[in-house]
Amino acid sequence: MRCACGLPRHAARTVVVHDGQWAGALRTALAVAVGELAAALALDAAAGTLTPARAALWTALAVALFAVVCPARTSCAHGVLTVRGPGRGRRVRLDRLVRVRIDGVVERTLTLVDADGRSARLDPAVLVANPLLWHEIDHGARLARAAGLLTDGDPRTREALRWLGGEIDDRIARELLEAGGLR
Repeated sequence: MRCACGLPRHAARTVVVHDGQWAGALRTALAVAVGELAAALALDAAAGTLTPARAALWTALAVALFAVVCPARTSCAHGVLTVRGPGRGRRVRLDRLVRVRIDGVVERTLTLVDADGRSARLDPAVLVANPLLWHEIDHGARLARAAGLLTDGDPRTREALRWLGGEIDDRIARELLEAGGLR
């Protein structure tokens, strides 16, 4: 039996979760780009070399910097994780996950792949900062595992889910201790 959103009735969730840190990160990215533009224009003007062409070049560089540092917006609704970055968005059905992987050592990236071949990449720090997003991914992974799609055969999948769960549990424990004045 399927619900109106096309998911199996047991997998359909009405929970809508957004990255609560995204707006602040977007403001920071915008401030960095505007600050770079202001500094470049001020230095160029002070040197007496500012021309309309150079101003256009500095503006283009500030826009490129913003595109690089602009955070992806992550949300989850009805069992579908959406990661929207500048210029593109990716959607993954969590109840149809076939692979979960963490890549990188210094800058970690979580990659989720569903049975339809769609993939999404996001910063695991987004999940650590937003435990409800992690809960939705964990719930979807459990459904996918129960359906036989997400197998424990790939040690990287098992390790990725274990590592993420540990990071999020540690953060929540620290916050609880600090709130109780025990830390």
